[in-house]
Amino acid sequence: MSVNRRTLKRVLRWVAIAAIGVFAVLFVRRLDPERALGAIAGANIWWVLAAMLVNATLRVGTRVLRTRSLLSVLPGAVPLRQLAQFVYGSMALGYIVSPVAGSAARVFALQHHGVPSEAVIAVGLWEKVITGATLAVFSGVMLLRETPPEAHYSLLVATLLGSIGLAVAILAATVFRYLTRHHAAPTTRVRRWLFSLGRSLAQLNDAKTLARTFVWSTLSEMCDVVMIGLVMHALGLPIDPVACVLAFVVMNISTVLPSTPGQLGVFEATTAWALVMTGVESDRALACGILYHLVHVVPVFVIGLPSLLRIRVERREDEIRRSRQLPAQH
Repeated sequence: MSVNRRTLKRVLRWVAIAAIGVFAVLFVRRLDPERALGAIAGANIWWVLAAMLVNATLRVGTRVLRTRSLLSVLPGAVPLRQLAQFVYGSMALGYIVSPVAGSAARVFALQHHGVPSEAVIAVGLWEKVITGATLAVFSGVMLLRETPPEAHYSLLVATLLGSIGLAVAILAATVFRYLTRHHAAPTTRVRRWLFSLGRSLAQLNDAKTLARTFVWSTLSEMCDVVMIGLVMHALGLPIDPVACVLAFVVMNISTVLPSTPGQLGVFEATTAWALVMTGVESDRALACGILYHLVHVVPVFVIGLPSLLRIRVERREDEIRRSRQLPAQH
């Protein structure tokens, strides 16, 4: 029965990926890729390199500090340098394969260095909640400006989802705190792990910790918005704060859903759609989406590849070590 469910989930996932990929390709084809490539050929490479530099240093660096601020409350200790390597490596894998694969790599890397798996999962969940709250703040500020109807609706949805997500997370963590304090840990392995996960989520529900994490998240997302602005400037487009924020918000929402490997096509399509909604010409909007994707992927992949290879070697060593221990246990 479990095998059939697993197979069904896998089939549904690939159907969703194929459907999203087809829609992305159809949308991109409507935007005339040849003219978009022509716009890219005329882009100012120095502004593109500046965007890559912002990504490789400030954006990812603040994400490392965001993760560190959450991990500092939980068991385990990972030096800042190693944590940075894990973040770069997992992000590189997420860009070339999928965000799920990147998250799995980070879970293993941190677990390999003494952080319990439930603590790593709790950190990842809170990071998503804080990111949603940051998007809600950015979107809410842009709602105060003059925006096209389509952009206004998207920004409103992002504001509501981020705000509701934060409220639900705080409520759930409060419930977990009560349960873990007033009930003994279960005896079964799965329930004990879930109990530990709830305890970790409750530990992170601290005003100072969340405020510090929110500050780092805001700085990281601001860098992302600046990257869009630099890419638009490289293409000779006027930098519109509403267009930058809308493209950033829509792109982030699209990465939550199962999609093509490395978000190829979907990343470009969602970014281009958002820019078109704010009045950018379709060919330049697609060119911006393509360059924006490259700005994300190239520097992080170059820096994170050695760390990704190291994570893979450590995982192989752990598998060999466990396989040698199994006969001794029998």
